[in-house]
Amino acid sequence: MKAFKIRSLIVIIVAVLLSSCASLATSYIGETLPATSKLDVFYAAKDIKQDYKVIGHLITSVNTNVEAAKRTTVKKAKEIGADGIIFTNVDFTGGGDPPNFITSESVKSEAIKYKN
Repeated sequence: MKAFKIRSLIVIIVAVLLSSCASLATSYIGETLPATSKLDVFYAAKDIKQDYKVIGHLITSVNTNVEAAKRTTVKKAKEIGADGIIFTNVDFTGGGDPPNFITSESVKSEAIKYKN
């Protein structure tokens, strides 16, 4: 019974430590429309072939990796009703020694809605 309690405690501690390493936060300012299920992803505004308007700006901060930030940003863009998203910038901050010198990343993007 004592071994079970110790194992359970170890599992809980590991889970808490892992969850603290994967912090994601998305900030949004702009219009909120009915949610969409399909989203077009762009990395340059010049690649968009139809008229659109920017409905808002998103910043996703992450201390894991850029791909996790991309997934979170796409999910949030669908929730706010965007037809597409333009990833505009990635900022890296840090201060440690390699290989751990990058401590966080911020992915910036614009949420867009196509004009009819």
